[in-house]
Amino acid sequence: MEKRTAFSLIEVLAAMVIGSMVLVAVLTLYGRIEKTASAVTKTLDETKYPYEVLQLIAEDLDKMITTNSDTSIIIVNRRVNDYNAPIFAIRVEYKDPSNKDQLLEEIIWQCNKNPEGDANDLVLYRSYEGIVPEDKLLDKNKEDFEKDIYVPICNGITFFEIQVHTGKEEPELAWTGGMPLGITMIISFAKPFKTPEGYYDVQENQKYSRTVALDKSRKIKFDISGTNAKKDNQIPMGMNK
Repeated sequence: MEKRTAFSLIEVLAAMVIGSMVLVAVLTLYGRIEKTASAVTKTLDETKYPYEVLQLIAEDLDKMITTNSDTSIIIVNRRVNDYNAPIFAIRVEYKDPSNKDQLLEEIIWQCNKNPEGDANDLVLYRSYEGIVPEDKLLDKNKEDFEKDIYVPICNGITFFEIQVHTGKEEPELAWTGGMPLGITMIISFAKPFKTPEGYYDVQENQKYSRTVALDKSRKIKFDISGTNAKKDNQIPMGMNK
């Protein structure tokens, strides 16, 4: 009997069909995994970006805010191109020999219109002014007019709000004076919509916020009750002998 050495046409076609089905299944699964991974990565990136901006503002607050009564906060509530865009300033003063108030340091955060004509968003700027350079290495060779300028931090902002906590039920959106109890910074890069009042807003679940407590001398109450608290008559393990 002659030994078979090749596949028939039907067997080749069957193998090709089965291989194609396996390949389609693998590619479909790969596509779903890639789509899920892209969605997760996009969500992480969308979350990371605003929190990095809020972290920069929080670092300025932590650096500038002290128990010194000469530290003041200025928040001006305003809108730019129907966007919420307040001015947020942290100012530290000192008394000169003649007992007059002089500026020691001032940091200003504010949003303004995107300089690109077709861009329908805001740019967040930061400026620093003080008798001591913020960066002694980079600011050493700068001219005076180069020091007190607004530096763009990021663009694409569609909502920016500063809330002041004073102990009242509702936070305030404008402030001039000493240190309040805390400040909440809210930012968003999501697609805005027009409200009935005629200004832009974004969905609440697309806003990112961070609250910073400003009173560093406050007393923090710790709750030590619960499972870690020992009963009055309880004898510690190993001490009952």
